[in-house]
Amino acid sequence: MGWDGCSVDDLVQLYSTVLTQLADDFAPIKKVTPRQLDPWFDAECCSAKRLTKRLEQAAAVAGRRHDNATTVAAATEAWRAQRHVYHDLRRQKREAFWQLTVDAEKSNPRLSCKQRKIKTK
Repeated sequence: MGWDGCSVDDLVQLYSTVLTQLADDFAPIKKVTPRQLDPWFDAECCSAKRLTKRLEQAAAVAGRRHDNATTVAAATEAWRAQRHVYHDLRRQKREAFWQLTVDAEKSNPRLSCKQRKIKTK
């Protein structure tokens, strides 16, 4: 294939076009819609989740590095304990949210489930 007659600008344009076509073929752009968070998932839950993930990664790294058994066990136990704290916190927040929602709607028992969902968003 002769590229002798092409300028540098033409070659750069061809390179860019081919790469764009390949990227579009193998990894097309897709619209991603963010997942609706639970209404009770607040900043406290977010920070607890972040800490849980951080401890999980630390335990995994300690295991992969083949640290001594005590270090791996301590990291794993810290992660498991935090995971229980995180799950308990989420459960408490969820139960409190729904208790408040039910208490607030006691005066209107005919309110449909669909209307309740709209009001909580």
